[in-house]
Amino acid sequence: MKLKLKVQRDGALRPRWYGAWVTDGRYHETSLCRWRGKPPASYRVRDEGDKAFEDSRTRALAELREIVEGERSEADRNALAARVHRARYGQKVRRVKIAELYAAWKAMPRKRRPTPGHDAVCKGVFDRFASFMRETASNVTETGALTAAHLRGFMEAEDRRGVSARTWNGVLSVLRGTLARVDPNSSGFMEYLRDLPARDFATIHRRPFDEEELSRIFEAAQGDPLLHGMIVVAACTAMRRGDVAKLRWQDVDLEAGFITVKTSKTGETVDCPIFPQLRRELESLKRRGPFVFPEAAKIYATCPQTLDVRLRRILERAGFVRQPRNAKLDAARYPSAPPEEIASRAEEAIAEAEWGATRQRTAAEVLRRHLEGMPGITIATEMGISRGGVSSHLHAIENLIGLAVVSPGREDTPKGPAMLADAPPEVQRAKRGSLVGWHGFRVTFCTMALANGVPLELVQRITGHRTAEIVLKHYFRPNRKQLRDAIGERMPTALLGERGPSKPEASLRERLKKMDAKNWRQIKAELLKEVRA
Repeated sequence: MKLKLKVQRDGALRPRWYGAWVTDGRYHETSLCRWRGKPPASYRVRDEGDKAFEDSRTRALAELREIVEGERSEADRNALAARVHRARYGQKVRRVKIAELYAAWKAMPRKRRPTPGHDAVCKGVFDRFASFMRETASNVTETGALTAAHLRGFMEAEDRRGVSARTWNGVLSVLRGTLARVDPNSSGFMEYLRDLPARDFATIHRRPFDEEELSRIFEAAQGDPLLHGMIVVAACTAMRRGDVAKLRWQDVDLEAGFITVKTSKTGETVDCPIFPQLRRELESLKRRGPFVFPEAAKIYATCPQTLDVRLRRILERAGFVRQPRNAKLDAARYPSAPPEEIASRAEEAIAEAEWGATRQRTAAEVLRRHLEGMPGITIATEMGISRGGVSSHLHAIENLIGLAVVSPGREDTPKGPAMLADAPPEVQRAKRGSLVGWHGFRVTFCTMALANGVPLELVQRITGHRTAEIVLKHYFRPNRKQLRDAIGERMPTALLGERGPSKPEASLRERLKKMDAKNWRQIKAELLKEVRA
Protein backbone atom coordinates (compact mmCIF):
# COMPACT_ATOMS: atom_id res chain seq x y z
CA MET A 1 0.00 0.00 0.00
CA LYS A 2 1.53 3.33 -1.02
CA LEU A 3 0.68 6.86 -2.12
CA LYS A 4 1.61 8.22 -5.55
CA LEU A 5 1.84 11.57 -7.32
CA LYS A 6 1.46 11.78 -11.10
CA VAL A 7 2.84 14.27 -13.60
CA GLN A 8 0.90 15.36 -16.70
CA ARG A 9 2.32 15.45 -20.22
CA ASP A 10 2.99 19.17 -19.95
CA GLY A 11 5.13 18.58 -16.84
CA ALA A 12 2.58 19.90 -14.34
CA LEU A 13 1.59 17.86 -11.29
CA ARG A 14 -1.85 16.31 -11.33
CA PRO A 15 -4.09 17.81 -8.61
CA ARG A 16 -4.86 14.57 -6.74
CA TRP A 17 -3.17 11.94 -4.63
CA TYR A 18 -3.26 8.38 -5.93
CA GLY A 19 -3.14 5.12 -4.00
CA ALA A 20 -1.87 1.71 -5.08
CA TRP A 21 -2.12 -1.70 -3.39
CA VAL A 22 -2.19 -5.43 -4.12
CA THR A 23 -5.06 -7.72 -3.06
CA ASP A 24 -5.22 -11.43 -3.80
CA GLY A 25 -2.30 -11.12 -6.21
CA ARG A 26 -3.94 -8.33 -8.24
CA TYR A 27 -2.68 -4.74 -8.53
CA HIS A 28 -5.17 -1.93 -7.81
CA GLU A 29 -4.93 1.84 -8.18
CA THR A 30 -7.40 4.63 -7.42
CA SER A 31 -7.54 8.42 -7.13
CA LEU A 32 -7.84 10.02 -3.68
CA CYS A 33 -8.36 13.52 -2.28
CA ARG A 34 -6.72 16.63 -3.75
CA TRP A 35 -3.35 17.69 -2.40
CA ARG A 36 -3.17 21.15 -0.86
CA GLY A 37 -0.44 23.68 -0.24
CA LYS A 38 2.97 23.55 -1.91
CA PRO A 39 4.34 20.16 -3.02
CA PRO A 40 8.07 19.38 -3.01
CA ALA A 41 9.95 20.70 -6.02
CA SER A 42 11.03 17.17 -6.93
CA TYR A 43 7.39 15.96 -7.15
CA ARG A 44 8.53 12.83 -5.29
CA VAL A 45 6.25 11.29 -2.66
CA ARG A 46 9.10 10.62 -0.24
CA ASP A 47 10.06 14.33 -0.18
CA GLU A 48 8.22 16.77 2.09
CA GLY A 49 6.16 19.78 1.13
CA ASP A 50 4.72 22.54 3.24
CA LYS A 51 2.35 21.95 6.18
CA ALA A 52 -0.86 22.06 4.07
CA PHE A 53 0.63 19.54 1.66
CA GLU A 54 1.58 17.17 4.49
CA ASP A 55 -1.93 17.50 6.00
CA SER A 56 -3.43 16.45 2.66
CA ARG A 57 -0.97 13.51 2.62
CA THR A 58 -2.41 12.37 5.98
CA ARG A 59 -6.00 12.59 4.66
CA ALA A 60 -5.08 10.69 1.48
CA LEU A 61 -3.37 7.98 3.50
CA ALA A 62 -6.46 7.61 5.72
CA GLU A 63 -8.67 7.27 2.62
CA LEU A 64 -6.34 4.68 1.16
CA ARG A 65 -6.30 2.61 4.38
CA GLU A 66 -10.13 2.59 4.46
CA ILE A 67 -10.34 1.48 0.83
CA VAL A 68 -7.71 -1.23 1.23
CA GLU A 69 -9.29 -2.58 4.41
CA GLY A 70 -12.64 -2.79 2.62
CA GLU A 71 -11.03 -4.52 -0.34
CA ARG A 72 -9.28 -6.99 1.94
CA SER A 73 -12.52 -7.69 3.80
CA GLU A 74 -14.21 -8.29 0.44
CA ALA A 75 -11.30 -10.50 -0.59
CA ASP A 76 -11.65 -12.47 2.65
CA ARG A 77 -15.35 -12.94 2.04
CA ASN A 78 -14.69 -14.03 -1.53
CA ALA A 79 -12.00 -16.44 -0.36
CA LEU A 80 -14.38 -17.91 2.23
CA ALA A 81 -17.11 -18.27 -0.40
CA ALA A 82 -14.60 -19.94 -2.73
CA ARG A 83 -13.58 -22.43 -0.01
CA VAL A 84 -17.23 -23.23 0.75
CA HIS A 85 -17.91 -23.65 -2.96
CA ARG A 86 -14.93 -25.98 -3.38
CA ALA A 87 -15.99 -28.06 -0.35
CA ARG A 88 -19.59 -28.27 -1.55
CA TYR A 89 -19.11 -28.81 -5.27
CA GLY A 90 -15.53 -30.08 -5.47
CA GLN A 91 -14.42 -27.40 -7.91
CA LYS A 92 -12.94 -23.92 -7.82
CA VAL A 93 -15.27 -20.95 -7.96
CA ARG A 94 -15.21 -19.12 -11.30
CA ARG A 95 -14.72 -15.38 -11.58
CA VAL A 96 -16.44 -13.69 -14.51
CA LYS A 97 -15.89 -10.05 -15.39
CA ILE A 98 -19.08 -8.07 -15.96
CA ALA A 99 -17.68 -6.77 -19.26
CA GLU A 100 -17.25 -10.39 -20.41
CA LEU A 101 -20.76 -11.67 -19.56
CA TYR A 102 -21.79 -11.78 -23.21
CA ALA A 103 -18.75 -13.91 -24.09
CA ALA A 104 -19.54 -16.21 -21.15
CA TRP A 105 -23.15 -16.51 -22.34
CA LYS A 106 -21.99 -17.34 -25.87
CA ALA A 107 -19.66 -20.06 -24.55
CA MET A 108 -22.38 -21.83 -22.55
CA PRO A 109 -23.20 -25.36 -23.77
CA ARG A 110 -26.67 -25.57 -25.32
CA LYS A 111 -28.70 -27.85 -27.59
CA ARG A 112 -29.04 -25.34 -30.42
CA ARG A 113 -27.13 -22.29 -31.51
CA PRO A 114 -29.02 -19.04 -30.70
CA THR A 115 -30.73 -17.39 -33.64
CA PRO A 116 -29.21 -14.08 -34.86
CA GLY A 117 -32.16 -12.17 -33.41
CA HIS A 118 -31.89 -13.77 -29.96
CA ASP A 119 -28.13 -13.30 -29.99
CA ALA A 120 -28.53 -9.59 -30.74
CA VAL A 121 -31.12 -9.16 -27.97
CA CYS A 122 -28.92 -10.85 -25.35
CA LYS A 123 -25.85 -8.87 -26.44
CA GLY A 124 -27.85 -5.68 -25.98
CA VAL A 125 -28.84 -6.71 -22.44
CA PHE A 126 -25.24 -7.48 -21.42
CA ASP A 127 -23.88 -4.32 -23.06
CA ARG A 128 -26.43 -2.13 -21.25
CA PHE A 129 -25.73 -3.88 -17.94
CA ALA A 130 -21.96 -3.43 -18.32
CA SER A 131 -22.44 0.24 -19.22
CA PHE A 132 -24.76 0.74 -16.23
CA MET A 133 -22.19 -0.77 -13.86
CA ARG A 134 -19.37 1.37 -15.28
CA GLU A 135 -21.43 4.52 -14.72
CA THR A 136 -22.86 3.70 -11.28
CA ALA A 137 -20.25 1.42 -9.64
CA SER A 138 -17.02 1.51 -11.62
CA ASN A 139 -15.12 -0.31 -8.86
CA VAL A 140 -17.33 -3.41 -9.29
CA THR A 141 -15.88 -5.34 -12.22
CA GLU A 142 -16.72 -8.98 -11.42
CA THR A 143 -19.95 -10.84 -10.77
CA GLY A 144 -18.73 -11.90 -7.33
CA ALA A 145 -18.94 -8.26 -6.17
CA LEU A 146 -22.50 -7.69 -7.42
CA THR A 147 -25.26 -7.03 -4.90
CA ALA A 148 -29.03 -6.98 -5.00
CA ALA A 149 -28.88 -3.16 -5.06
CA HIS A 150 -26.89 -3.23 -8.32
CA LEU A 151 -29.41 -5.52 -10.01
CA ARG A 152 -32.35 -3.55 -8.63
CA GLY A 153 -30.89 -0.31 -10.00
CA PHE A 154 -30.38 -1.82 -13.44
CA MET A 155 -33.93 -3.21 -13.66
CA GLU A 156 -35.27 0.19 -12.61
CA ALA A 157 -33.14 1.79 -15.33
CA GLU A 158 -34.64 -0.62 -17.87
CA ASP A 159 -38.09 0.41 -16.69
CA ARG A 160 -37.20 4.09 -17.21
CA ARG A 161 -36.25 3.31 -20.82
CA GLY A 162 -39.97 2.86 -21.46
CA VAL A 163 -39.82 -0.77 -22.54
CA SER A 164 -42.90 -2.98 -22.47
CA ALA A 165 -43.58 -5.49 -19.70
CA ARG A 166 -42.69 -8.32 -22.06
CA THR A 167 -39.28 -6.80 -22.88
CA TRP A 168 -38.63 -6.15 -19.19
CA ASN A 169 -39.42 -9.80 -18.43
CA GLY A 170 -37.01 -10.85 -21.16
CA VAL A 171 -34.18 -8.80 -19.66
CA LEU A 172 -34.87 -10.34 -16.25
CA SER A 173 -34.87 -13.84 -17.73
CA VAL A 174 -31.54 -13.32 -19.53
CA LEU A 175 -29.78 -11.97 -16.43
CA ARG A 176 -31.31 -14.54 -14.09
CA GLY A 177 -30.39 -17.51 -16.27
CA THR A 178 -26.89 -16.32 -17.15
CA LEU A 179 -25.78 -15.21 -13.68
CA ALA A 180 -27.13 -18.41 -12.14
CA ARG A 181 -24.79 -20.41 -14.37
CA VAL A 182 -21.66 -18.26 -14.37
CA ASP A 183 -21.71 -17.42 -10.65
CA PRO A 184 -23.97 -19.90 -8.78
CA ASN A 185 -22.41 -19.23 -5.33
CA SER A 186 -23.45 -15.55 -5.23
CA SER A 187 -26.56 -15.96 -3.11
CA GLY A 188 -27.10 -12.24 -2.41
CA PHE A 189 -28.19 -10.96 -5.80
CA MET A 190 -29.44 -14.37 -7.02
CA GLU A 191 -32.01 -14.44 -4.23
CA TYR A 192 -33.24 -11.03 -5.40
CA LEU A 193 -33.46 -12.17 -9.04
CA ARG A 194 -35.28 -15.37 -8.10
CA ASP A 195 -37.86 -13.52 -6.00
CA LEU A 196 -38.42 -10.69 -8.51
CA PRO A 197 -41.81 -11.45 -10.14
CA ALA A 198 -42.38 -11.17 -13.86
CA ARG A 199 -44.82 -8.53 -15.06
CA ASP A 200 -48.19 -9.12 -16.68
CA PHE A 201 -48.43 -8.05 -20.29
CA ALA A 202 -50.96 -8.08 -23.10
CA THR A 203 -49.80 -9.94 -26.21
CA ILE A 204 -50.33 -8.17 -29.54
CA HIS A 205 -51.25 -10.96 -31.94
CA ARG A 206 -50.42 -10.88 -35.64
CA ARG A 207 -53.53 -10.40 -37.74
CA PRO A 208 -54.08 -13.04 -40.46
CA PHE A 209 -54.58 -11.93 -44.04
CA ASP A 210 -57.77 -12.81 -45.89
CA GLU A 211 -57.82 -14.13 -49.46
CA GLU A 212 -58.27 -10.69 -51.03
CA GLU A 213 -55.38 -9.23 -49.03
CA LEU A 214 -53.11 -12.14 -49.97
CA SER A 215 -53.89 -11.54 -53.64
CA ARG A 216 -53.02 -7.84 -53.28
CA ILE A 217 -49.77 -8.69 -51.49
CA PHE A 218 -48.75 -11.19 -54.20
CA GLU A 219 -49.49 -8.57 -56.86
CA ALA A 220 -47.62 -5.80 -55.00
CA ALA A 221 -44.59 -8.09 -54.61
CA GLN A 222 -44.19 -8.54 -58.38
CA GLY A 223 -41.78 -5.59 -58.41
CA ASP A 224 -39.46 -7.40 -55.98
CA PRO A 225 -38.76 -10.90 -57.40
CA LEU A 226 -36.83 -12.03 -54.32
CA LEU A 227 -39.56 -11.02 -51.87
CA HIS A 228 -42.29 -12.38 -54.15
CA GLY A 229 -40.80 -15.88 -54.02
CA MET A 230 -40.23 -15.69 -50.26
CA ILE A 231 -43.79 -14.47 -49.64
CA VAL A 232 -45.28 -17.33 -51.67
CA VAL A 233 -43.19 -19.88 -49.74
CA ALA A 234 -44.09 -18.31 -46.38
CA ALA A 235 -47.81 -18.18 -47.18
CA CYS A 236 -47.97 -21.75 -48.55
CA THR A 237 -45.84 -23.45 -45.87
CA ALA A 238 -46.26 -21.37 -42.66
CA MET A 239 -42.45 -21.27 -42.37
CA ARG A 240 -40.77 -18.53 -40.37
CA ARG A 241 -38.77 -15.74 -42.01
CA GLY A 242 -35.38 -17.27 -41.19
CA ASP A 243 -36.38 -20.75 -42.34
CA VAL A 244 -37.61 -19.34 -45.65
CA ALA A 245 -34.44 -17.30 -46.15
CA LYS A 246 -32.22 -20.33 -45.42
CA LEU A 247 -34.31 -22.90 -47.33
CA ARG A 248 -32.03 -25.33 -49.21
CA TRP A 249 -32.75 -27.17 -52.44
CA GLN A 250 -31.89 -30.46 -50.73
CA ASP A 251 -34.98 -29.94 -48.52
CA VAL A 252 -37.28 -29.49 -51.54
CA ASP A 253 -38.64 -32.70 -53.08
CA LEU A 254 -40.66 -31.63 -56.10
CA GLU A 255 -41.21 -35.22 -57.20
CA ALA A 256 -42.80 -36.26 -53.89
CA GLY A 257 -44.42 -32.84 -53.46
CA PHE A 258 -43.02 -31.98 -50.01
CA ILE A 259 -40.61 -29.57 -48.31
CA THR A 260 -38.97 -31.19 -45.27
CA VAL A 261 -37.01 -28.87 -42.97
CA LYS A 262 -35.77 -28.73 -39.40
CA THR A 263 -37.06 -25.49 -37.89
CA SER A 264 -34.41 -23.17 -36.48
CA LYS A 265 -36.47 -22.10 -33.46
CA THR A 266 -37.76 -25.39 -32.01
CA GLY A 267 -35.58 -27.93 -33.85
CA GLU A 268 -38.69 -29.86 -34.93
CA THR A 269 -38.70 -31.50 -38.37
CA VAL A 270 -41.77 -30.45 -40.38
CA ASP A 271 -43.30 -31.65 -43.66
CA CYS A 272 -44.94 -28.99 -45.83
CA PRO A 273 -46.93 -30.14 -48.89
CA ILE A 274 -46.10 -28.34 -52.13
CA PHE A 275 -49.32 -26.88 -53.52
CA PRO A 276 -49.67 -25.90 -57.22
CA GLN A 277 -48.93 -22.19 -56.69
CA LEU A 278 -45.86 -23.02 -54.60
CA ARG A 279 -44.72 -25.57 -57.18
CA ARG A 280 -44.97 -23.02 -60.00
CA GLU A 281 -42.91 -20.54 -57.95
CA LEU A 282 -40.20 -23.09 -57.09
CA GLU A 283 -39.96 -24.38 -60.66
CA SER A 284 -39.50 -20.82 -61.93
CA LEU A 285 -36.39 -20.28 -59.77
CA LYS A 286 -32.88 -20.91 -61.06
CA ARG A 287 -30.57 -23.03 -58.95
CA ARG A 288 -27.55 -20.89 -58.04
CA GLY A 289 -26.08 -22.80 -55.15
CA PRO A 290 -27.39 -24.71 -52.14
CA PHE A 291 -29.95 -22.09 -51.11
CA VAL A 292 -33.31 -21.57 -52.82
CA PHE A 293 -32.96 -17.82 -52.16
CA PRO A 294 -29.18 -17.19 -52.01
CA GLU A 295 -29.55 -13.41 -51.80
CA ALA A 296 -32.01 -13.73 -48.89
CA ALA A 297 -29.70 -16.16 -47.09
CA LYS A 298 -26.87 -13.62 -47.31
CA ILE A 299 -29.10 -10.76 -46.13
CA TYR A 300 -30.45 -12.82 -43.22
CA ALA A 301 -26.93 -13.70 -42.09
CA THR A 302 -25.77 -10.06 -42.07
CA CYS A 303 -28.85 -7.89 -41.42
CA PRO A 304 -32.23 -9.70 -41.12
CA GLN A 305 -34.09 -6.40 -40.62
CA THR A 306 -33.54 -5.61 -44.30
CA LEU A 307 -36.10 -8.29 -45.20
CA ASP A 308 -38.59 -6.65 -42.81
CA VAL A 309 -38.10 -3.24 -44.42
CA ARG A 310 -38.62 -4.62 -47.92
CA LEU A 311 -41.76 -6.50 -46.85
CA ARG A 312 -43.13 -3.37 -45.19
CA ARG A 313 -42.82 -1.47 -48.46
CA ILE A 314 -44.71 -4.23 -50.27
CA LEU A 315 -47.44 -4.17 -47.64
CA GLU A 316 -47.75 -0.41 -48.06
CA ARG A 317 -48.19 -0.84 -51.80
CA ALA A 318 -50.83 -3.50 -51.05
CA GLY A 319 -52.91 -0.98 -49.11
CA PHE A 320 -51.79 -1.42 -45.51
CA VAL A 321 -51.38 1.85 -43.62
CA ARG A 322 -48.89 2.88 -40.95
CA GLN A 323 -50.87 5.34 -38.83
CA PRO A 324 -48.65 8.17 -37.50
CA ARG A 325 -47.99 8.66 -33.78
CA ASN A 326 -48.40 12.41 -34.11
CA ALA A 327 -50.86 13.82 -36.63
CA LYS A 328 -49.22 17.28 -36.51
CA LEU A 329 -45.83 15.87 -37.43
CA ASP A 330 -47.36 13.71 -40.14
CA ALA A 331 -49.10 16.72 -41.71
CA ALA A 332 -45.69 18.34 -42.30
CA ARG A 333 -44.20 15.38 -44.19
CA TYR A 334 -43.63 15.34 -47.90
CA PRO A 335 -45.88 13.26 -50.16
CA SER A 336 -44.88 9.67 -50.88
CA ALA A 337 -43.60 8.35 -54.21
CA PRO A 338 -42.33 5.04 -55.66
CA PRO A 339 -38.61 4.30 -55.11
CA GLU A 340 -37.96 4.62 -58.86
CA GLU A 341 -39.31 8.19 -58.91
CA ILE A 342 -37.34 9.11 -55.77
CA ALA A 343 -34.13 7.75 -57.29
CA SER A 344 -34.67 9.55 -60.60
CA ARG A 345 -35.48 12.93 -59.08
CA ALA A 346 -32.71 12.63 -56.50
CA GLU A 347 -30.10 11.93 -59.21
CA GLU A 348 -30.96 15.19 -60.97
CA ALA A 349 -31.28 17.21 -57.75
CA ILE A 350 -27.94 16.01 -56.31
CA ALA A 351 -26.16 16.81 -59.59
CA GLU A 352 -27.58 20.35 -59.54
CA ALA A 353 -27.05 20.96 -55.81
CA GLU A 354 -24.14 23.16 -54.75
CA TRP A 355 -22.44 20.30 -52.92
CA GLY A 356 -18.89 19.11 -53.14
CA ALA A 357 -18.08 16.01 -55.17
CA THR A 358 -17.49 13.88 -52.06
CA ARG A 359 -20.81 14.85 -50.51
CA GLN A 360 -22.64 14.16 -53.78
CA ARG A 361 -21.13 10.68 -54.08
CA THR A 362 -21.79 9.85 -50.42
CA ALA A 363 -25.39 11.11 -50.49
CA ALA A 364 -26.15 9.18 -53.68
CA GLU A 365 -24.72 5.96 -52.22
CA VAL A 366 -26.62 6.39 -48.95
CA LEU A 367 -29.87 6.89 -50.86
CA ARG A 368 -29.24 3.85 -53.08
CA ARG A 369 -28.70 1.60 -50.08
CA HIS A 370 -31.71 3.11 -48.27
CA LEU A 371 -34.01 2.47 -51.22
CA GLU A 372 -32.80 -1.13 -51.34
CA GLY A 373 -34.15 -1.57 -47.81
CA MET A 374 -30.88 -1.46 -45.87
CA PRO A 375 -31.29 -0.16 -42.28
CA GLY A 376 -29.47 3.02 -41.29
CA ILE A 377 -27.13 1.30 -38.83
CA THR A 378 -25.97 -1.11 -41.54
CA ILE A 379 -25.42 1.73 -44.02
CA ALA A 380 -23.36 3.59 -41.43
CA THR A 381 -21.26 0.54 -40.59
CA GLU A 382 -20.51 -0.47 -44.18
CA MET A 383 -19.78 3.09 -45.37
CA GLY A 384 -17.78 4.09 -42.30
CA ILE A 385 -19.96 7.08 -41.37
CA SER A 386 -22.14 7.85 -38.33
CA ARG A 387 -25.84 7.04 -38.09
CA GLY A 388 -26.47 10.75 -37.77
CA GLY A 389 -24.61 11.28 -41.03
CA VAL A 390 -26.87 8.78 -42.79
CA SER A 391 -29.96 10.54 -41.46
CA SER A 392 -28.54 13.95 -42.41
CA HIS A 393 -27.92 12.90 -46.04
CA LEU A 394 -31.41 11.40 -46.41
CA HIS A 395 -33.14 14.46 -44.93
CA ALA A 396 -31.11 16.74 -47.19
CA ILE A 397 -32.21 14.74 -50.24
CA GLU A 398 -35.79 14.81 -48.97
CA ASN A 399 -35.68 18.62 -48.84
CA LEU A 400 -34.13 18.78 -52.31
CA ILE A 401 -36.76 16.71 -54.12
CA GLY A 402 -39.82 17.45 -51.96
CA LEU A 403 -40.71 13.75 -51.54
CA ALA A 404 -40.80 11.53 -48.45
CA VAL A 405 -37.53 9.58 -48.22
CA VAL A 406 -36.83 8.93 -44.53
CA SER A 407 -40.36 8.16 -43.35
CA PRO A 408 -43.78 7.34 -44.86
CA GLY A 409 -45.16 10.11 -46.99
CA ARG A 410 -48.19 12.22 -46.23
CA GLU A 411 -51.49 10.66 -47.22
CA ASP A 412 -54.51 12.90 -47.63
CA THR A 413 -57.00 10.15 -46.75
CA PRO A 414 -55.17 7.06 -45.45
CA LYS A 415 -57.28 3.97 -46.01
CA GLY A 416 -56.75 0.30 -45.44
CA PRO A 417 -55.96 -1.94 -42.48
CA ALA A 418 -53.44 -0.65 -39.94
CA MET A 419 -49.91 -2.07 -39.78
CA LEU A 420 -49.23 -1.07 -36.17
CA ALA A 421 -51.21 -1.59 -32.98
CA ASP A 422 -52.10 1.38 -30.81
CA ALA A 423 -51.59 0.31 -27.19
CA PRO A 424 -53.83 1.85 -24.48
CA PRO A 425 -52.32 4.90 -22.74
CA GLU A 426 -51.75 2.99 -19.51
CA VAL A 427 -49.65 0.33 -21.28
CA GLN A 428 -45.94 1.19 -21.45
CA ARG A 429 -44.27 0.37 -24.76
CA ALA A 430 -41.16 1.87 -26.34
CA LYS A 431 -42.48 0.90 -29.79
CA ARG A 432 -45.88 0.05 -31.22
CA GLY A 433 -46.43 -3.63 -31.92
CA SER A 434 -46.64 -4.78 -35.54
CA LEU A 435 -49.96 -6.34 -36.61
CA VAL A 436 -48.69 -7.59 -39.96
CA GLY A 437 -45.33 -8.93 -41.11
CA TRP A 438 -43.57 -12.17 -41.95
CA HIS A 439 -45.23 -13.96 -39.06
CA GLY A 440 -48.61 -12.89 -40.43
CA PHE A 441 -48.28 -15.49 -43.21
CA ARG A 442 -47.77 -18.19 -40.58
CA VAL A 443 -50.87 -17.04 -38.67
CA THR A 444 -52.82 -16.90 -41.94
CA PHE A 445 -51.92 -20.48 -42.85
CA CYS A 446 -52.94 -21.83 -39.42
CA THR A 447 -56.18 -19.84 -39.32
CA MET A 448 -57.30 -20.83 -42.84
CA ALA A 449 -56.38 -24.49 -42.31
CA LEU A 450 -58.22 -24.83 -38.99
CA ALA A 451 -61.23 -22.77 -40.14
CA ASN A 452 -61.61 -25.08 -43.15
CA GLY A 453 -61.59 -28.25 -41.09
CA VAL A 454 -57.95 -29.37 -41.30
CA PRO A 455 -57.26 -31.44 -38.13
CA LEU A 456 -55.19 -29.67 -35.50
CA GLU A 457 -52.66 -32.54 -35.44
CA LEU A 458 -51.89 -32.04 -39.14
CA VAL A 459 -51.47 -28.29 -38.68
CA GLN A 460 -48.98 -28.99 -35.87
CA ARG A 461 -47.11 -31.37 -38.16
CA ILE A 462 -46.69 -28.61 -40.72
CA THR A 463 -45.90 -25.71 -38.37
CA GLY A 464 -43.70 -27.63 -35.91
CA HIS A 465 -45.51 -26.44 -32.77
CA ARG A 466 -45.00 -28.83 -29.86
CA THR A 467 -48.34 -28.18 -28.16
CA ALA A 468 -51.85 -27.62 -29.45
CA GLU A 469 -52.29 -24.85 -26.86
CA ILE A 470 -49.73 -22.62 -28.61
CA VAL A 471 -51.50 -23.04 -31.96
CA LEU A 472 -54.95 -22.27 -30.59
CA LYS A 473 -53.81 -19.37 -28.38
CA HIS A 474 -51.48 -17.50 -30.74
CA TYR A 475 -52.11 -18.71 -34.31
CA PHE A 476 -55.82 -19.41 -34.70
CA ARG A 477 -57.28 -15.92 -35.26
CA PRO A 478 -60.47 -16.35 -37.36
CA ASN A 479 -62.45 -13.30 -38.41
CA ARG A 480 -66.23 -13.04 -38.16
CA LYS A 481 -66.89 -14.35 -41.65
CA GLN A 482 -64.76 -17.43 -41.08
CA LEU A 483 -66.52 -18.11 -37.78
CA ARG A 484 -69.96 -17.72 -39.31
CA ASP A 485 -69.18 -19.89 -42.33
CA ALA A 486 -67.48 -22.63 -40.29
CA ILE A 487 -70.27 -22.83 -37.70
CA GLY A 488 -73.03 -22.45 -40.27
CA GLU A 489 -71.84 -25.50 -42.19
CA ARG A 490 -71.68 -27.77 -39.13
CA MET A 491 -74.42 -26.76 -36.66
CA PRO A 492 -77.80 -28.57 -36.81
CA THR A 493 -80.86 -27.08 -38.49
CA ALA A 494 -82.67 -27.01 -35.15
CA LEU A 495 -80.38 -24.20 -34.05
CA LEU A 496 -79.78 -22.37 -37.32
CA GLY A 497 -83.13 -22.80 -39.01
CA GLU A 498 -83.62 -23.94 -42.60
CA ARG A 499 -80.51 -23.42 -44.63
CA GLY A 500 -80.65 -21.56 -47.87
CA PRO A 501 -78.24 -22.23 -50.72
CA SER A 502 -74.66 -21.15 -50.13
CA LYS A 503 -73.29 -18.24 -52.12
CA PRO A 504 -71.40 -20.45 -54.62
CA GLU A 505 -74.47 -22.62 -55.09
CA ALA A 506 -76.72 -19.60 -55.54
CA SER A 507 -74.33 -18.11 -58.09
CA LEU A 508 -74.14 -21.37 -60.02
CA ARG A 509 -77.95 -21.68 -60.00
CA GLU A 510 -78.37 -18.15 -61.38
CA ARG A 511 -75.84 -18.76 -64.18
CA LEU A 512 -77.52 -22.02 -65.16
CA LYS A 513 -80.88 -20.26 -65.32
CA LYS A 514 -79.42 -17.69 -67.74
CA MET A 515 -77.85 -20.34 -69.98
CA ASP A 516 -79.25 -20.52 -73.53
CA ALA A 517 -78.16 -21.64 -77.01
CA LYS A 518 -76.06 -18.50 -77.50
CA ASN A 519 -74.06 -18.30 -74.28
CA TRP A 520 -73.73 -21.91 -73.12
CA ARG A 521 -70.22 -22.25 -74.53
CA GLN A 522 -69.02 -19.15 -72.68
CA ILE A 523 -70.59 -20.24 -69.36
CA LYS A 524 -69.16 -23.74 -69.78
CA ALA A 525 -65.66 -22.31 -70.35
CA GLU A 526 -65.96 -20.08 -67.28
CA LEU A 527 -67.07 -22.96 -65.07
CA LEU A 528 -64.27 -25.22 -66.30
CA LYS A 529 -61.75 -22.45 -65.66
CA GLU A 530 -63.03 -22.05 -62.07
CA VAL A 531 -62.82 -25.80 -61.49
CA ARG A 532 -59.20 -25.91 -62.71
CA ALA A 533 -58.25 -22.96 -60.47
